[in-house]
Amino acid sequence: MSNHFSQRKGRKHLFKNHVHLVFLTRLKGNILTPIIASKLEKVFESICKQMKCKLLMLETKDDYVHLLVELHQTIAISKLVGKLKEKSSHFLVKELFSELQGKLVKNHFWSSSYAAISEGKAVSEDIKLFLEKDKTII
Repeated sequence: MSNHFSQRKGRKHLFKNHVHLVFLTRLKGNILTPIIASKLEKVFESICKQMKCKLLMLETKDDYVHLLVELHQTIAISKLVGKLKEKSSHFLVKELFSELQGKLVKNHFWSSSYAAISEGKAVSEDIKLFLEKDKTII
């Protein structure tokens, strides 16, 4: 079987869930400096690891971030988003308060809104190999 599924395989299940997340900062403009972006990447990676997820990609723009995350099957997207935003905001305020002065609204860094878009493309060859190897899972 292809290595695409090697880390997300159990005795009776197979899963590969990717979600594209977009978070906006409360204030608009050049908020996400290179220093803040670097700290965010480390915090997001740590949180994803704690939640049995994997941060595949992070891209920061002036006032928003794009993340591509491989979800663990037991984690709800809303729970992951809540942890990512809450813990990263707390960490940034604690570690970079002087740099964040004027970039917070009532000590909140992130907007309450977010986008979560499922990502994925089933590779027919992988599915065919899986079905040929273990027809008992269906």
